[in-house]
Amino acid sequence: MIIKKDQIIMNIKSKYYNFVTFFITIYFLLIGFITPFNFNGITPIPLLVSSLLLFCIIFIFYKKSKLNYKSSILDILILLFLLESFVSVLLNSFYNYNLNYYHLLAQFVVFTFYYFTLKIAFFNSNYRLYNYILFGIEIAFWSITLLGIIDYFLRLYGINIEEVIPMPLSSPTVGSEIFIRAKGFFVEPGDFGMGINAFGPILISYYFNRRKNLIFIAALFIFLTSHVLCRSSAAFGFLILGTLSSFLFNPRFYKFRLSKYFTRIFLFALLGIISIYFYLYELIDSFQSDVFSKIFDDSSVSSSDRRASWSLMLDIFKKQNIGKMFIGNGTGYVAGSKLTSLNWYLTVLLENGLIGIFIILFIIIYSLRETLKINREIRIGFFISLFAVSAQLFTQTGFYYPVLWTLLALITVLKEYNNRIYQSFTKP
Repeated sequence: MIIKKDQIIMNIKSKYYNFVTFFITIYFLLIGFITPFNFNGITPIPLLVSSLLLFCIIFIFYKKSKLNYKSSILDILILLFLLESFVSVLLNSFYNYNLNYYHLLAQFVVFTFYYFTLKIAFFNSNYRLYNYILFGIEIAFWSITLLGIIDYFLRLYGINIEEVIPMPLSSPTVGSEIFIRAKGFFVEPGDFGMGINAFGPILISYYFNRRKNLIFIAALFIFLTSHVLCRSSAAFGFLILGTLSSFLFNPRFYKFRLSKYFTRIFLFALLGIISIYFYLYELIDSFQSDVFSKIFDDSSVSSSDRRASWSLMLDIFKKQNIGKMFIGNGTGYVAGSKLTSLNWYLTVLLENGLIGIFIILFIIIYSLRETLKINREIRIGFFISLFAVSAQLFTQTGFYYPVLWTLLALITVLKEYNNRIYQSFTKP
């Protein structure tokens, strides 16, 4: 039998696409492995896997001279933010040259490997797009939650994983010997809560809408158990707010189509909800600090510490000249000034100015709006996950974790997938 040259080329290309699909699977499986072998904070396992994924993409482009890709408004916004960061660093480079450019490089790495690489990989994977995204979310959820629960019970019985696997950045066990807080392979329990929220609501909503009753109950049980074991008031509080917001902004709930006023209404309502939460959060966190800390020996940061940090950073911002208010002090300014930042958005405000924080907030709000345009069975779950993860950055600075940018990449890919389906049905 004679095999044609074109058929051989197609088989080789298919093998390359299979490598991309394989590394996407590994990426989601290990997305919660932040601390293992992460020396000096620059070698988290998800970043290493994403690097291999990018290598496969470059190899495909080398062999094929073409990649499947669809740009989006979100791509432009992220590139604008990186450009603004670069300009801000250039104008402030005399302050601390090495630190500024180091942090600028960190921003570039985060967006390149956790957003753009993953997005390109999905467009060039050898699998049904929608099903494979759900599969990735599924293995990410079960990997993060089960490893967190296993880690909790191992610590409960005196078995410390750090003694077996090097985890240089892992924080000491938080809590008493009885009431240890779960954190899995994240740095601290709050980060573990963020990882739970990133994929749990999506998968639970999918199981619920597909009427997979048994696995829906199992996933919901594991999801709530993980929250109970990590006891992150910020993660759980923003999860509740995200769930309530999903009903308020669900078009099916109100039985109306998205109007031209929707974005404005959504923006004001979102800011109002976040503002209200800050008052509730102080009460909840103060109660936990004053009462439960005596029971649980909880050494987590209190609400008073957060308020003091936020107040200091806002005071610094107000005392700046008008130029620095708009372009910021350059990436790395907060760390270089020995400030304790417990709010990533305030960090962006000081380092990137009003222009940078406007771009970031627009990215989040635009992406939340886009979740209402993806597949009906998972749109509410995506809204809740993105809301909870992005809002939690009001109480921490872990923007370098892959979960938020992975969610943004999945939203843009799913939107393009839906557009293709719609166009295939409307073609004459």
